[in-house]
Amino acid sequence: MSDFPEAIDVDYADGEGEDPGDYPSLQHKLEKA
Repeated sequence: MSDFPEAIDVDYADGEGEDPGDYPSLQHKLEKA
């Protein structure tokens, strides 16, 4: 697992296989959601 909070861990399942550099993109997805 990662050090992300559970809320982000849910989205992380969608971003599995993405590079660490793509994590900020997941943050943006949460902000838009």
